Amino acid sequence: MIKFFLSLIGTIVLSLGCLSSSFAQDSDTDTGTDELTPVKSIIKLAPFQFVDNTFFLSYESFNQDYKKSFNVGFGFKTASDFNEEELGFKYEVQYRFYVNGFKPYTPKRKEASYRRGIYASVYFSGLYTQIESEFSTFDPVGNFSTFRTNERTINAFNPGVTIGIQRSVWDILYLDFYVG
Repeated sequence: MIKFFLSLIGTIVLSLGCLSSSFAQDSDTDTGTDELTPVKSIIKLAPFQFVDNTFFLSYESFNQDYKKSFNVGFGFKTASDFNEEELGFKYEVQYRFYVNGFKPYTPKRKEASYRRGIYASVYFSGLYTQIESEFSTFDPVGNFSTFRTNERTINAFNPGVTIGIQRSVWDILYLDFYVG
């Protein structure tokens, strides 16, 4: 039942993410200039979460002057090992404060500009995971094997603080480096 629930949630999140990103760069007029498209929100995919067998997608929305943003994310995890199976989900809510705003920047030696911003944030994240393990032991005296199943549930809640820098590349890709 949990596998079905996680698959359904993952499919819905992925579908909404693809649908939303397809309309992210729509423009009514073409001015012919090389200015950056103003963005009010960003849909982000965390590729390093794949190492942990987690698909994590988040949505960041900026205020009017690009000095603050609200970020919400959801991910699901499924992993299977030789004798262990793990299923779960994680979520995160984050409020960012940009030092000088998330605004366009043009370097002196290049014509192309990009968006960048240094931020500090407070966040709250949570994790729910079910782990099922199977173990077997062999008794050489009685010449029989015993199989055991161990089920564990992990609920974790984590408040925290991060600092980081976010930068756009080609006006459609955003890199986010942070510590915390």
